[in-house]
Amino acid sequence: MRINNKTVSYILCCFPFFELFTLEMLIARGVLTGVLSLITAGFSVARLLISLYMIARVFARNLCSITYTAWGIIAFSFFRVISSLINGTFGMGLVLAAISYIGFVMVCEWMIYESKQDFYKAVFLLFGIYAIVGAISIFAFPNGFFDAATKAQAVYFLGSKNSSFDYFLIFMLLLVIRSFEQTDNLPRFTEIIVLFFLIAEVICDSSNAMLCLAILMCMLFMVKYTKNIYSCCSPAILVTAVFILGFMIVFGSTSNLLRSVVAIIGRDLSFSGRDTLWKQALEVVARNPLAGAGVNSSFVLATGAKASHAHCFYLDVFAKYGVFCFGAIMAMITGVMKKISNVKRDKRIVTIGAFVFVYLLHCVTEDASIYILGMILLLAETADMKENVVYRK
Repeated sequence: MRINNKTVSYILCCFPFFELFTLEMLIARGVLTGVLSLITAGFSVARLLISLYMIARVFARNLCSITYTAWGIIAFSFFRVISSLINGTFGMGLVLAAISYIGFVMVCEWMIYESKQDFYKAVFLLFGIYAIVGAISIFAFPNGFFDAATKAQAVYFLGSKNSSFDYFLIFMLLLVIRSFEQTDNLPRFTEIIVLFFLIAEVICDSSNAMLCLAILMCMLFMVKYTKNIYSCCSPAILVTAVFILGFMIVFGSTSNLLRSVVAIIGRDLSFSGRDTLWKQALEVVARNPLAGAGVNSSFVLATGAKASHAHCFYLDVFAKYGVFCFGAIMAMITGVMKKISNVKRDKRIVTIGAFVFVYLLHCVTEDASIYILGMILLLAETADMKENVVYRK
């Protein structure tokens, strides 16, 4: 792999948008608070400056995005600010976040516009370093850097026990995309690579990530050794499956009747206490469906501890920002999956769809970063494009 100045500049442009959750966790523990707070402030300033520059550059050239990912994030950012005005939680932080979200997709699309291959190399290298170092740190420090009493309290290189999955998945997605572009096949030792990251997730006891990577491994195995897989694993079928499974998990876990039935066979539908958060979030949605309850809304676990999110990305967006933000996210996901379905009905599209599927499934029981979601959808949406251009005048 040849690395040129453009690749390095792309890495530097992407880097500020993927600030490690480790910094926030260390600050919360009182570790080097002053220094780390200064670093996090530097990340925020860098994101803002890069975003403002790129937004101004795009508008100056009168260019218009044509990716569903960009339009979805722009709509989400806009409605997020509008909903805060309606529910009374408006603050400059929301405006700055909106600028960063929009700037992020503008930066990514501009880089794809200039050189898709260099963009892919930059993301591959950045997330490759994160993923490999993150996995090694889990093997070296199974209970985190401070030998935590429980895995839920552990601090790893990439953050909490649930943080690693995002970086592992994007790295593997780029590995697959680059392999298809070069050889029209999956990478050699694909199953071993997934297994390596799966073992890391087993060590840090992230049940959701373990399940998602196990599903991904099965789907990649099917792609590799099964013919005509598109008929049963098309992107349209996969995204429909996510919506159905998400509905069943959230509403099933909050159903007293279903919980009683499952209890007979000695099983538990609480999803480690998440059902309590989901029930509260659904109550918030029922009270404030239009604009939500606001970005600062919190939920209470069964233990009495507060949670800043509902442990379900989709439900959290609906509860905090209302139906329009939720609709923007759903429309973005549906648009991307529809677009990649129309490109080519072969194993490449099924494989890319599998990666999107497992991440969307992961988001059913976990929170998600707009930057991570945007990156995965943008990679999926542009992976089969033969040219660099993604803008039109």
